[in-house]
Amino acid sequence: MELKLENFVSGLELLTDIHNQNRNPVTVRITARDTGKALVFFCGYVKPKYVVLPINVVWIDFDPDSATFRTAFKRKESAANPDQDVWEALYFYEDAFADQTYNEDDLKLVSLELPNPATSLIHGVGYLTTAEPDSKVVVEGDYRLANNRIPKDHIHEEKPASMLKALSSDTVYPIADQPNPELYQTLRCINGLYVWGKVQESDLAGGMPE
Repeated sequence: MELKLENFVSGLELLTDIHNQNRNPVTVRITARDTGKALVFFCGYVKPKYVVLPINVVWIDFDPDSATFRTAFKRKESAANPDQDVWEALYFYEDAFADQTYNEDDLKLVSLELPNPATSLIHGVGYLTTAEPDSKVVVEGDYRLANNRIPKDHIHEEKPASMLKALSSDTVYPIADQPNPELYQTLRCINGLYVWGKVQESDLAGGMPE
């Protein structure tokens, strides 16, 4: 196998941490730099079965006990019975990055309906290009950046605390007295209940000196 392809396989082995996945496969999508198309690489201990993948997907055998360990294969033919799929070992790096195509029957299993575009009244997805101007993502030069709209009030009325919890404990203590303290009052814990009140002489450790 070409050294460039060997290095690519080694990189995927490290990136996916495939040997610590309990033999679960990892599918990696990589965008080809020259075409901008996404390519799929199936990293696993066994060949993919009953998974929606391109017809000519690349599978990398990462089973250490396999005779083809770290070998990249491209599927040449996809059959209804995955055991009858035809795979070809790859030697050159460029062969692993050829365009990939999907079986039309497989695409029927995947929902291709896009989410509703977002508007000022409907939650949805913002797009860079769409027929709905209000659904576009705001970019530099967008008229909405200069639209003199009245800011919304995001200040909420403060609510008094009703419970207290220490960082070092899971116990939650209620605050049972008035919600707002009066002047010179402190929050005091009496028999597991927090109340507001003025500091008493008995609250001071060791008492007051005579």
